[in-house]
Order: sequence, then C-alpha cells, then structure tokens
Amino acid sequence: MQLEKFEQLIQSVNDAQMVLVGLGEEWIVTEEMIESDLEEKDVSLQQMFRMSRNVEKYQKVLPILMSYYYQNYIPTKIEKAYQNMRDLLEEKNYFVVSLSVDSYLRKTGFKEDRYVNPCGTYEKLQCENGCRTELVSADELLGEIESILVETNDRDCHDEKIIYLLEKCLNVLENYHCEQCGAPMSFNLLDTKKYCEEGYLEQWKKYMKWLQGTLNRELCVIESGVGVKHPSVI
Repeated sequence: MQLEKFEQLIQSVNDAQMVLVGLGEEWIVTEEMIESDLEEKDVSLQQMFRMSRNVEKYQKVLPILMSYYYQNYIPTKIEKAYQNMRDLLEEKNYFVVSLSVDSYLRKTGFKEDRYVNPCGTYEKLQCENGCRTELVSADELLGEIESILVETNDRDCHDEKIIYLLEKCLNVLENYHCEQCGAPMSFNLLDTKKYCEEGYLEQWKKYMKWLQGTLNRELCVIESGVGVKHPSVI
C-alpha cells in the first residue's frame, strides 16, 4: 500500500507544472532526537547537551549547542528524507514552506530561493527585546563555541570537564548583547519573546510571488508531517 501511494505521489509530481511542499512538525529535529543521535557521533557534546537540558544554570547554553548540532550533524533518517524530497523535486518548479528551524534544506541541496522557514532559524541572532529589526549571523558565536568544544574528546567527558566547558560557553554568551538596548541576543525563532519576522520576510515575498504564478497551472501540493500547530503557515 505504501509503495502504491509513493508511486501515485511520483506520478502527481511528474504531471504537475508546479509543486508546493509543506514540511510540518515531523521534520523538526527535537532535543530528544539530538541527544540520541549524538550517542554515536559526539559523546562529549552529548554530555554537554544533556547537562544543559537538565541543570537550570546551563539552560542558556542549550540553544547554542542546538545551533552547533544543526550546523555540523543531521540524523541519518532525516538526511535521507531530505535527499529523497530533493531528488523528487529536482527538475520541477517548486517551493517549500517548512516549520523546521535548522539549516537542513540548504545543507541538503535545495535551491536557496525556493524555500522559506517562517518559524525562524538557528542561523541568525536578534535582540531579545526586539528593539530593532536588524539580524546578525550566528557564525561568529558558533565559531567561539567550536573553539571551546575542540578542548575535549570522548575520552575526556567526565562531569568536571563538562561543567568547565559549559562555564566557558556562558562566558562567551556574556559578550553578545544588543548594541542599542543592551538586552541579550537570542536566536531568531518564533518562540523568542519578541520575534523579529524580518528574518524570513524576504523569502516569504518570493513565496508569495511564486504562488501568484500558480494561477492556471497544474499545481501539486504535498503536505508532509503537517499537524495543526501552525495552520496559518502550512
């Protein structure tokens, strides 16, 4: 039955002139998935990740570690799913609207002008108070975190070392404040206190223009892993 549905999907895509894809909650790599995936890939990072989840003092470090993970790792199952979707759409006029907040669409080869992440991403930083709309790249912050992480390895992940590394990460965070109001910088995500939508609006404009082009065209709409959490987005 599954094979039959997949074959029907391929046929629908092949017959369509344009393809709209909505990627929902099931495409989001959660904290639990990250911690599990790191078991085989980076035990020391896994220990830092686990402690930042469970110890209140270090919870501020958790978003940075998630961003670092998204930049450097991807669960095999998720990677394969993105690759299959990319291959399916490769020769088509498509657009992807995704609830994910990672960089996997870009990293797995989707055209950068053909997708939008309206819930934000871990690739940009904003003022936590939203006092200004300018966003900054998270690359510098992640570079500093990477320089800390290279100090350890899987044979050197006892609690004292993990605490030492997390303290260094906290110290790095102290240097990231809004130049205008002095508030901490946070990742540009929908659940941020004052979410700056400017992070995705340029891509959203491209999506709206693309949608206008679907008039009188054969359009195939694919909703994958879409729930009811954000009905106005997908």
